[in-house]
Amino acid sequence: MSRSVKAAYETADDYEVRARTHELYSAAEGSYPEWLVAQLPREGVRAVLDLGCGTGGILRLIAGAGIGERWVGVDQSEGMVQKAQALAQDAGLAVEFRQGDILDRPGGEERFDLICACHMLYHVADLDAALLNCTRLLAPGGTFVATTNSRDTMEPYFNDVRLALTERFPQIAIEPSPDRRFSLENGAEFLLRHFERIELRVRRDAFRFPDPAPWAAYLKSCRQLMMPQDHTDEEWAEVSAMIDRIAQGQFTGDELIVPKVAGMFLCTGACEEG
Repeated sequence: MSRSVKAAYETADDYEVRARTHELYSAAEGSYPEWLVAQLPREGVRAVLDLGCGTGGILRLIAGAGIGERWVGVDQSEGMVQKAQALAQDAGLAVEFRQGDILDRPGGEERFDLICACHMLYHVADLDAALLNCTRLLAPGGTFVATTNSRDTMEPYFNDVRLALTERFPQIAIEPSPDRRFSLENGAEFLLRHFERIELRVRRDAFRFPDPAPWAAYLKSCRQLMMPQDHTDEEWAEVSAMIDRIAQGQFTGDELIVPKVAGMFLCTGACEEG
């Protein structure tokens, strides 16, 4: 993971702003996490692993739905792991959380029937190494699930901010480059190197904002992902004001509709050597 990604997820604060925005302002019936869990296999699933688990929301839903008998969540952020452990304990769920990285080569004989990597592979620079590690952790006959966004998600609305930001800070380098970042459009290219069979399922949705403020707050929650690592609070104040102006300019009627498209790849037939 890059330094920007690690900084962005060091604590759950900004992550929870985005999660709450999806919960409050999504137009589709039912939540995306609920839709995701409904797609997962159940038969033969005993051990479940969630890589890049964040605060453990998906894993708590999986456990609550009775999928599996043992649940393990892994995240590179100590802060996320601590929050996930506390939330699972509050929910009365026996879910185990560990600090780790998808690029850490697995050791031992531990295997999982279902492995999830939810909206995190687009942060991984070496996708082949990460996916090879996943095949090594997958039990025979198991399923690997990778969720991600379409390249068209939140475009052109988010792109207005991106263009203004890179004009102000030309030193920003987006890694991986947009055409190589894991998405619904190119995910099969990476996954078919490591799995014999993949199935894509897509969910179309949109944010419906009654005023610009929650959209601006969502954009600002991406501060560590957007800004140079050495930026100052004064520079962020400038960018924050710029985001407010852009969000206000995008709001031209009674509501602002920002399309978002996400989905999942269900992968089986792991090839351990990639």
